Amino acid sequence: MTARLRRVLEARSFRAWPPLESARHDGWVLRYAGGYSRRTNSVTPDGDAVEGLDERLEFCRRWYADRGLSLLVRLTSGSHQVDAALATRGFTLETPVDILTRAELPMRAHDAGVSITRGPTDAWFRFHRPLLGADRRDFVDSWRRILASVEPPTGFALLEADGRRVAGGFAVADQDWVGLFQLAVHPQHRRRGFGRRLSENLLAWGAAEGATQGYLQVEEANTAGVGLYRTLGFRPAYSYWYRRVGR
Repeated sequence: MTARLRRVLEARSFRAWPPLESARHDGWVLRYAGGYSRRTNSVTPDGDAVEGLDERLEFCRRWYADRGLSLLVRLTSGSHQVDAALATRGFTLETPVDILTRAELPMRAHDAGVSITRGPTDAWFRFHRPLLGADRRDFVDSWRRILASVEPPTGFALLEADGRRVAGGFAVADQDWVGLFQLAVHPQHRRRGFGRRLSENLLAWGAAEGATQGYLQVEEANTAGVGLYRTLGFRPAYSYWYRRVGR
């Protein structure tokens, strides 16, 4: 994985999942989205320099405290000096995530069970809201605002089987890349191939929008998801993780 590819995917992924507010300080990018999701409520260092680290951390700590949040630093592959420095300052490790990419996309997917709309419908929200983690259910308004602010073309998918909605997710087509987000299969309907069908249909939607490659993000702890995506042809590109200020 090249540094250029990492920069490209970082830019694409933040256009697909944008913060509601952002700021820069000494090369670091601070993002805020009302508390919903770590990605859009954390600061990302630019580069791996540790000079002036404590001043940057204090600025970021105050910035997030003004918004009712504790300081969360998001680090990517290539930020190991900053990571080590944060560890020595008592920042705890959270949620390692892998970025996976797929070089080729399906050109079409004829699946009568999958519907894809340009925006999130009420039915899409009704399917997803009960599946949100307990730490996200108090931030539904922020979630809706994030989705409403995505600028590249979006496709929101629901998969129905036996008269029930069993899977959902969305895709963002940004030039030559299509990203898959919030892929979910209802717990009562897992291990029946619905995740594969949903993913293939969203990738095909992206190809129809002009994309030639796909990417997604999956937590390392989600071994079932990692296994599925590998069978779909996704391969690791780089990783990111978080360090939270000690409480």
